[in-house]
Amino acid sequence: MASGRKVTLIESSDEESGDNKKTSNEPAANTKNCNQKVADSKKPKSISFNGLNAQLLLTFFEKELERTKIEVSTSKLNGKELVELSSSNHTLLATHKQRLQKLLNSTYSQEIDVTSQQLQVDELIKSNGLNVLVCDLQSDKLKVYYTEKSEFEKLQKLLKPKISTRRKERKFADPGSSATARSSEQSETKDTENYDGPSSWQSSTPSDMPSSNIKNSSSCTFLGENIQVKLILDHNGITTKIYEGSITRAKVVAIVNAANERLDNCGGVAEVISKAAGEQMERECRDKMKGWERIKVSENIVTCAGKLPCSWIIHAVGPRWSNYVDKEKALEDLYKTVVNILNTAREREMKSVVMPPISSGIFGVPKQACAAMYLRALFDFSEKHPRSTLREFHIIDMKSDVLDLICTEYQESFKHGRERLTPSNVIERLGIRTRGTTWTHRNVCGMSSANGIQENSANAKQKLKHFSKQRLRENGHGKFTVDDKLEVHIYTNNILNLQNVSILVCAEGLETQISGRIAKTIFEQAKKNQKEKIKALLSGNKYYSQIKQINFGIFGYQMLFFAIMKRFGENAPRHEDLMLLKNTTVNILEAANKKKKNNKSELSLAMPLLGTGSTSSKEYLHEYAKVVCDCIMDFAKEIKENARLKTVHLVNFNESQTNALYKAFKNRCVSSRQGSEAWSPSGMKDFNKGSTRPQFDASKYKKQEVWETVINSESDFESFIERVKEDEKKKEGNIVFIDSDEEEDISSHVENAEPSMCIICMDGEMEDPVKLKNCQHKFCRNCIEECFSRKPVCPVCSTVYGEIFGNQPPGTATVYLDSNSLPGYDCSTIIIHYEIPDGMQTNEHPNPDVPFTGLSRQGYLPDNSEGRSVLGLLKKAFEHRLIFTVGVSRSSGKDNVVTWNDIHHKTRRDGGPEKFGYPDEEYLERVKEELAAKGISND
Repeated sequence: MASGRKVTLIESSDEESGDNKKTSNEPAANTKNCNQKVADSKKPKSISFNGLNAQLLLTFFEKELERTKIEVSTSKLNGKELVELSSSNHTLLATHKQRLQKLLNSTYSQEIDVTSQQLQVDELIKSNGLNVLVCDLQSDKLKVYYTEKSEFEKLQKLLKPKISTRRKERKFADPGSSATARSSEQSETKDTENYDGPSSWQSSTPSDMPSSNIKNSSSCTFLGENIQVKLILDHNGITTKIYEGSITRAKVVAIVNAANERLDNCGGVAEVISKAAGEQMERECRDKMKGWERIKVSENIVTCAGKLPCSWIIHAVGPRWSNYVDKEKALEDLYKTVVNILNTAREREMKSVVMPPISSGIFGVPKQACAAMYLRALFDFSEKHPRSTLREFHIIDMKSDVLDLICTEYQESFKHGRERLTPSNVIERLGIRTRGTTWTHRNVCGMSSANGIQENSANAKQKLKHFSKQRLRENGHGKFTVDDKLEVHIYTNNILNLQNVSILVCAEGLETQISGRIAKTIFEQAKKNQKEKIKALLSGNKYYSQIKQINFGIFGYQMLFFAIMKRFGENAPRHEDLMLLKNTTVNILEAANKKKKNNKSELSLAMPLLGTGSTSSKEYLHEYAKVVCDCIMDFAKEIKENARLKTVHLVNFNESQTNALYKAFKNRCVSSRQGSEAWSPSGMKDFNKGSTRPQFDASKYKKQEVWETVINSESDFESFIERVKEDEKKKEGNIVFIDSDEEEDISSHVENAEPSMCIICMDGEMEDPVKLKNCQHKFCRNCIEECFSRKPVCPVCSTVYGEIFGNQPPGTATVYLDSNSLPGYDCSTIIIHYEIPDGMQTNEHPNPDVPFTGLSRQGYLPDNSEGRSVLGLLKKAFEHRLIFTVGVSRSSGKDNVVTWNDIHHKTRRDGGPEKFGYPDEEYLERVKEELAAKGISND
């Protein structure tokens, strides 16, 4: 094997001749004067690609040449190929030149040693249909050009008897035997002398280890620009690179998407991939999910890659850490997830796959545990399928933390053996609590033992019977006793001011810096040596529901518990949020009860309603409070009378959290006496049962009018635009090119752009340019007309033109008048009764041809001038099908239902903003702003 290099562009134009042709890197010759330059700019201009570059274009990029929107001609000059592009639109010509240059720069070359003549090799290539280009250098060497490494490898195999097999015969030894991984700390010397370009050959010898600053990764495929390789593994024929970079730039056969069960691609790397892939991939995801209720954990499906440079996307669902009581089972499911990805690649004969760190982000599996499972899955698969077509399996992330842990886990498993990577050993050495310890052997809060899925209704009823037998009594306001074994005190105070309490519990996030409000105060008041211990404790690996403990006191406490949590915010509680709070509360109570085992002294702890510091909704707070109440009740049932933990103080700075907790225990207290309150054992809503919302009785009120939806009206496109004058065409356009490897939003750069290019098609100079009258942004006429046919909004600044229509299903809205007034008003009340019947989704909805569930809702307005004004706006919004949409209900979690479309209504007369009722002085102004955002206003 000899040298290889990236192909560079050689070009010429019709203004150049002889030996004085300039390369693409030389500046264009200056014209004599400006007038001459203007005259020359009107003449047709051409750019030609000669010799090798022409051969490369015709061999690898013929389809791209056919799609070029300017004149392309091919010929032979002195027996050599010539590809010529010509156009009088010089900007468009330059754009295509740059595009073709990028294509040529993606071509690779490599020299091979052969004894066959080039004619024999050419015949071999032709008979096997290989997409490579071969040039004869010397009698014993050929230079091979290619865009796909697989094509070059096929040629290698055909010429195998004449090619050294030194590299191919190397094998990766298992951890525990001899080293075959290459660390990023050693320099790249040998192979880079023989090979250029984004890929380079791999070697297992220490002298071949690549530098951590490699700009182009040494892989069989192009993994992206400016990547940083951390580790390279060669194991049973599979090359694995651990590297920093962008997964959306990898030119491989397939990339892996860290998906959720519904494949809705929201949040984390899934959202990044979805945005980069575009609508085609999203549409296929929706089509695939029509026949699925959800994808099971550890399983995957494959879709097209849309606009991405890869061919396929493997959408894999990893485990959510908070959904598992048995953490060992969570790690086993993560291992299966990666193995199933590898099996999918093998079954589909994929040669190269890139995977992000699945489950290590928003799914919350400890990063070090993830690293161990990735390696274990890779080693086991490669040993079971040594002849698999899969040759490359890379792991990529934009951050280095998980990647560094993979390197560490590999090095440690190399020293201590593969047993280190089993789930049980990972659980033990990371100190992660799993099921079967102290009181949790029955799995609290209605969760099954396998993976935290809620029990069936029969088991839930059994638990209801059990809880109704528990004795919970109130000994004074905010003071409860459970089964005469555990006291619970609920009150409002500064938790740092308490005295004679053993353990202080505070919330802390996953950030490297201390972020919790209470934790920050503790750190600021701690002594120097205490600060060092706290900083060391919280700077290590963290995962959600983990309890970090320090055995020294501060503010009158004897010890500190840092509960690793997330902030729940203002959104409605999700199942995973409630599960996280449940698991964290379980861990706190269990950890406290283990303390001072050799001491008979009793313990007490103080904790707030974790994660709810920024949650204001009383309804949401009550959901979280019920979960905490359930956990404490079950804890009291399981512990013995001589348990260490005797008192739990639930202390909050805000009265709203205190009231929610008090209400949860008070309701349970009534339930334990009467056995009649049907509460959910898990502290979560029973989504399988319908709402108990009372039926609307229209006979009590005076009917005013009925609204119906209207058919989308045709807008006069010509009234929104005006032609761009000739002297304006050379002025700044709406877009700027950003030479960056980061996946950033370019919208902030749009206004100050240089080129006069249409932001919609991005295809050279604008054709028949027009500008929008109100915002003055310019586009190709056809582009903006097509854009407005879907939604009459400027794609640059979102200025609304004409009328916007939504996808609300057919239905009616009936307006009634009630003589009674609303809280805060002394006038009568307007009632809007919405009725959307069940139906079938159409192409404008998320799941076409899938049934949806309708709804019946009421909205309340004061019958005064401002209320009537809002009523008129709501009527217009309803007629334009903007009030409702079809999707997932935020309150019930159900999919394929009619739900509100971000135009908030007062659905109750009273209760205040927390219960979507009155009084609320700001509501009418707020809903006007929401309507204006939909293009509905009085203007």
